[in-house]
Amino acid sequence: MIFIGDNGSDAPLGRTHSVGSSAPIRGKKGTHYEGGMRVPFIMSWAKPSAGSALQKKFPINPGAVTDDFASICDIFPTALEAAEVEGRSLISSMVRALLVI
Repeated sequence: MIFIGDNGSDAPLGRTHSVGSSAPIRGKKGTHYEGGMRVPFIMSWAKPSAGSALQKKFPINPGAVTDDFASICDIFPTALEAAEVEGRSLISSMVRALLVI
């Protein structure tokens, strides 16, 4: 299971560039400050199982916190790797389609 926010908190309190519900981070949704860009990302196995080979290979420790940087663009490739699925680029097909138009 994956839970993720979108572009900072709503922070209805205070002026645009002040600290709101993102405290102690400055800014809110729509601002260029960290509070307008940083979002929560929570991941967990839907049904933890000590016998699951996949969960042993990709453990998610309960209560673990990291300060790594990531993007929502990282979720799909990560899920494909965990599922051991290999994809292929569609760029050449897209280029051919554009040339035909």
